[in-house]
Amino acid sequence: MSDDAWSSPKESNTGAYGRMYGLSRALLALFGIELIALILVSLLDPLLTFVFPEALTDPQGIEIVPVLVMGLAGMATLGGILLALPLWIYWHYRAGSNLVALGREDLQYTPAAHAYWWFVPFANLVYPYWTTLELYKASLPDQSKDEWILAETPSLFPIWWGCWLLGNIIQNVSTRMTFSNDFVEVATIIGVVATPFTVGALVIYMNWIWTISNNQDALNDKLSA
Repeated sequence: MSDDAWSSPKESNTGAYGRMYGLSRALLALFGIELIALILVSLLDPLLTFVFPEALTDPQGIEIVPVLVMGLAGMATLGGILLALPLWIYWHYRAGSNLVALGREDLQYTPAAHAYWWFVPFANLVYPYWTTLELYKASLPDQSKDEWILAETPSLFPIWWGCWLLGNIIQNVSTRMTFSNDFVEVATIIGVVATPFTVGALVIYMNWIWTISNNQDALNDKLSA
């Protein structure tokens, strides 16, 4: 990500095109909070489980510190999700709409599909990968309106999606195991294992958000010149 990518883009004069700059910065800020909170929780959870096992029920002395930080991280996670969710949905819809406004041809997904496929059970194991890949390829400013589909897929794309799926699957196993007091320690370990995959997927995804936004604005400037 170059330094130029963070500079404020020029105003658009292409009809129906929506600038992504402000929306993307807001979304990335919220995801950054989520990322920090996720890392804190993954560090404090094993600390409270194995070092201070009684801290959650009867914290004493220094034990209060990790409990408070864990609580704050949990609230930050919940608050970040509630604030980011509508922006995230709109970002995908707006990015899909921009492809139409920019005159890209042979699009496989409607603007609405770029948002709703994330929420369709089972289909969301596959389709968000393809919709995001379409956003990436069709936004490339050096590709013509009908040849963007031939652009090379970055090697990070399958890595990103693999990390996302693995992180969610492992975390779901960990969450289900916490329902039984007999498996709390095992669930904690499994949850820690999930963290690198989830963090990696989120970092790569944040890069896609900014790259796609920056490319769309650059393409719009090119077509508007």
